[in-house]
Amino acid sequence: MTTKKNINRKSRIPDALEERLRQHPVLSQFRQINWKHLVAHSGLREILPAAAICREGQPAQHGWLIVKGEVKLVRHTTKGQVLLVDILLPGELFGVVFYRDQPVQPATAVAVKATRLLAFPLSILLDELDGNPTLQTALLQDTCLKLCQSVAMRGLALEELPVRVATILCRLHEKFGRIIPETRATLAELAGTTTESAIRATRELEEQGVLRLGRGVIEVLSLHQLHARSALVVSHVHSGVMTHGQE
Repeated sequence: MTTKKNINRKSRIPDALEERLRQHPVLSQFRQINWKHLVAHSGLREILPAAAICREGQPAQHGWLIVKGEVKLVRHTTKGQVLLVDILLPGELFGVVFYRDQPVQPATAVAVKATRLLAFPLSILLDELDGNPTLQTALLQDTCLKLCQSVAMRGLALEELPVRVATILCRLHEKFGRIIPETRATLAELAGTTTESAIRATRELEEQGVLRLGRGVIEVLSLHQLHARSALVVSHVHSGVMTHGQE
C-alpha cells in the first residue's frame, strides 16, 4: 500500500499534462463528461525509489499511469523468493484490475527510481466502460496483448537459457530502444537464471556482434540476429504518451 513516507507530494493534474494524457491510447477514449470526472478525482504522486506502490493481494481500488520514472512488478513465492515479472516505463498503465467478487492486485509494484504517477480510482474507469465501446475495445486490445505475452513468458521457462536471454532482450528493446539501461542482474531476474549465467550468455552475444556491453547498459547492435535467437511470438511496441525519462 502506498504510504505518506513514500510520496513527496500529491497534486492536481497540470493543464499541460492533461493535454498529453488526452493522447494516451486508452485514456483518450474517455467521453468528455467522464473525462472531467477522471481529472477531478485523479492526482499526481511522487514515489521515492524502492517504495511500494501497491502489493499483491491488496484490494484493487486504484489504477496508475507512469508519467516519469520506472516501476517493476514482482511476486513473492511461498519460499520468500522475489520473482521479477515486468518492468514498466512512462505511458504504461498498471493496477487496472476489475472483475467480480473483490478483485485484488496480482503483483507488487515498486518504484525503481524516483517516479511520478497519475493515480485514478478504478470506479471511474468502470463507470466509463459502461456504454463506451471504443474504450472497451482499447482495454480489450491491451488486455489481450498482455495475456499473449504472459502465455509466451510461461512457455519461455522451458526454453534453453540462450533463447530465454534473447527473448527478454528483445522485449526490453521494445521498451527502451537500442540502448537498454538495465544491468545483467535484472536481465537474469527476468530470464529466470543467475547473474553469472546471464553474463556468460550476453558475452557470447557480444562476441557474435549482436550486443555491446557496458556498465549498467546493454546496447543491441543487431535486432535481427537477436530476434532470430528468441522465442518471440507477439511483438509489442511501447506506445504510451511519454517516452522513457520524459517529464
